[in-house]
Amino acid sequence: MFVRAGVKAAKAAYVLAKQEFDRYQDLYKQEAVPLRRFQEATKAHDSADADVKLAEAKLAKALASRGQIEVTRRGLEAARQATQKAAKGVDLAETAHAQITEAELLTAVKREGVEEARRAQVSAEDQLRYTQVRAPFPGVIVKRYRSLGDFASAGTPILSMYDPELLYVTANLEETRLPGVAPGNPVELHLDAFPEPFRGRVVWLNKSTGAQFALMPRNVVSGEFTKVVQRVPVRIWIEKDDRWPLLRSGLSVRVVIARGEGDAHWAEQAARQMNEIETRFNEPAHPGK
Repeated sequence: MFVRAGVKAAKAAYVLAKQEFDRYQDLYKQEAVPLRRFQEATKAHDSADADVKLAEAKLAKALASRGQIEVTRRGLEAARQATQKAAKGVDLAETAHAQITEAELLTAVKREGVEEARRAQVSAEDQLRYTQVRAPFPGVIVKRYRSLGDFASAGTPILSMYDPELLYVTANLEETRLPGVAPGNPVELHLDAFPEPFRGRVVWLNKSTGAQFALMPRNVVSGEFTKVVQRVPVRIWIEKDDRWPLLRSGLSVRVVIARGEGDAHWAEQAARQMNEIETRFNEPAHPGK
């Protein structure tokens, strides 16, 4: 009752302050009253508005408290009934306590078993990753030295493969045929597997003969020497056409090189492109990665 009366009083004071505020606002616009008087009326208006809101909040709180009291009373009654039921369930709970303890012990044992199985799984996955060897580049497998299930120690070759994007011809030319052969010269490549020749160009000529850096070079220290025409490896770039996917590594080729000054600029670009293809996958492969 007192809270409701406080709300009515605050609203009445607010109505009066609002009227004063409106009156002084009009007078201030007409410059009939000083600014200080208008500010005082504004302050009184705002204070009365705040008092109304405060009184309404107190009233809402009081109503909420009354409802909470009723809820608490009903909760107390429900609690009494629950206490009676709980007293009856104590005996059952004590009986089930032993069963719960036993179940907890069994759960702990099974949890240990799960952890052990998880550790075994992690170990098996690690071992599985070490059985996988990734190739250093995408290519074509031409020979397999090991089969599924075989054991291979470190350093043992598993398979042979090549990069299909790096197909070229190595022509071992006699040293007597080298004059007139220069990087950039056009080449006809005759393969027995194809009726029409491929087109190509000379990329570079090696700086040494094939026998110079062989695994077992000729030893002429003793003075025994028979003159043999040496051969110089010449790398030839193959021009791609519709038959390119049908090319296979190791095919026999007969080359016809057009002699001339060549094109050193083109040969330099082609050599750089081949070198990029050869070195872009040079990072060593790691098991399981």
